[in-house]
Amino acid sequence: MRVILGALSKILAGEFLIDKNPLTLIQELDLKGQKIEEDFSQLLKTHFCKQTPNRKYIERVDEQAFNQPYSIKGTEMYGFVMKAEYDSLQKLCDKYFNIGSSKFYCPAASFVVLTLNNIKSLQSINTPDYEKGSVSEQEAIFWVPILMGTKIGTFFKPEKLVWFMSYLFVDNTPPLVSGREIYGFPKQLAKFTFPSQPGKADFLSVDTLVFKKFSPDSAAQEARIVEVQTEKSLNNQSNNYQDFSAFLADIVKNIQIKQVNIPNFDIGFNLISSILEEKVNVISLKEFRDVEDPSIACYKAIVNSSMVVTKFHQAAISTDSSVSIFNYPSHKICQELGLSESNSDKATITPLFSFYLNFDFRLDNGTVLWEEERQKR
Repeated sequence: MRVILGALSKILAGEFLIDKNPLTLIQELDLKGQKIEEDFSQLLKTHFCKQTPNRKYIERVDEQAFNQPYSIKGTEMYGFVMKAEYDSLQKLCDKYFNIGSSKFYCPAASFVVLTLNNIKSLQSINTPDYEKGSVSEQEAIFWVPILMGTKIGTFFKPEKLVWFMSYLFVDNTPPLVSGREIYGFPKQLAKFTFPSQPGKADFLSVDTLVFKKFSPDSAAQEARIVEVQTEKSLNNQSNNYQDFSAFLADIVKNIQIKQVNIPNFDIGFNLISSILEEKVNVISLKEFRDVEDPSIACYKAIVNSSMVVTKFHQAAISTDSSVSIFNYPSHKICQELGLSESNSDKATITPLFSFYLNFDFRLDNGTVLWEEERQKR
């Protein structure tokens, strides 16, 4: 309006002549005035007013990241507990978690657990994805037990036992996309061999896409990454459990018998007994590569989520098994986890013990423990 009045005053004062219809000129000046006011208003909002972003998730019909939490039923878990080098596990903690958070992370013990899981049903608990139905999933996970706590100088006070899924292979895309985008689980696609009957395992395997050599001319190819041989059925009658608490007690006993290195012994053995509790806390580094600068992350956070056992079906413990892990430049599992001193292409490891577990569980919503503040461009 001020623009219009100013122009009219100049016209009436005879300061300049006009060659347009006065009404047309007034309309043009009014539009320019509105544009200036809109630009100024936007400037205030952008730089001086706090805005609430519209973060409502835009759903797709072919959505792959199903909304959480999830109900997972019919999980057949084949587990293999293997000794690992403590220093290697500490480097793993430093790389993924000791990166700026006020908390400090260190290995809870010198072992890693490999599980191969055959899941009948994974389904969202809430709408709209609950109505879509369920998907099956096969997966292999290398679990690392980690203590989260506070460190002052050389003194470390443990506060919580968490588990890190350092390597995670799955057989289809919805669990892969959901795990990566929502929880930060480092999932990658693979193909599996499972026994035809639950617990009757004599051979299990995992194949995935690998680079056997790093070179501009190299092409990725499918190759064996894990292979397991067992001499006896994991759920024979002599070692079968129908009670979950009894199974957990024997898991702890086996760890004690094997004399696994456990730092900070004064924290108490109650932490060990929570290794396979009915509620397992999982920690992950959730990050996404920046679209403008590939050397940085546009989002980075340490996330905690909980897996809660909802129904126990069966369990067993065994000692007759052998795990072979194949090493590639793209998958340095043994080296990163300290599972073998050998630098060969294949490491064969005798687990401390093995177990079979058949159960249902729930994967709950997670919580952000630490989030890196993004710098303004």
